[in-house]
Amino acid sequence: MCGIHFSISRNGFKPPDVRTEEWLKNRGPDEFKRHEVIVDLEHGHLNFYLSITSSVLSLRGEHVTTQPLIDDATGSILCWNGEAWRINNQTLQGNDAELVFKSLLKTVHDIPTSNETQYEGLWPVAEMLGNISGPFSFVFYDGIHRILFFGRDSLGRRSLLFCEDLAGDISISSISGMDGSNLVEIDADGIRIINLNTPLVSAKVSTGLMVDNVLSNSFFDVFIFPWLTDSEPEANQANSLHIVSERCSIFA
Repeated sequence: MCGIHFSISRNGFKPPDVRTEEWLKNRGPDEFKRHEVIVDLEHGHLNFYLSITSSVLSLRGEHVTTQPLIDDATGSILCWNGEAWRINNQTLQGNDAELVFKSLLKTVHDIPTSNETQYEGLWPVAEMLGNISGPFSFVFYDGIHRILFFGRDSLGRRSLLFCEDLAGDISISSISGMDGSNLVEIDADGIRIINLNTPLVSAKVSTGLMVDNVLSNSFFDVFIFPWLTDSEPEANQANSLHIVSERCSIFA
């Protein structure tokens, strides 16, 4: 098992608290690392702060691979907790996290930047992830298009939790931390997508958003590409993208 904690905030970096960090290290005692990124929108008028923390329990490969995996050229990041046995029915040789990251980087490189706000243009990423055999959960930040992907395999064999609080800050974690009531389990029904280029600022920054009669400063919608099934043609799958409501329990 590996530990994942990924947060998005507009109020500064939000790493895991001391207790949560301890639990993350217990899940992955071989390596522990934190990485922080500022996403600059509107030329400094709107910043989002990404705090990414990973721990690693190394079971496969010839060396311990530190996470999060980072591509300096694009700013892309992967947190991976799982076992990728095959991709596109090709058996993997070597560290699976590194090979998954390499495949993801190749896939996003082939997406035209003009499609950065067109979710349908991101279908190749969901397709690539859907062709992984094995149990996994992950968080992948595409630094080229500033798109966040996260989810679990179709059987839900690895944990991943989600929360968006009243301040609009998002947390994605493989453990519940100190306050588990503020996190909900992500369904294992597809790939979640958040586009950091299109925060819902104009509608929500001044008035807030009413969710179940609770005022929220939610800044992002969460969309989903459902997992492809044998009975569902690929063309129809790409058109089945839809928004999901997956707020934390304070909105329940």
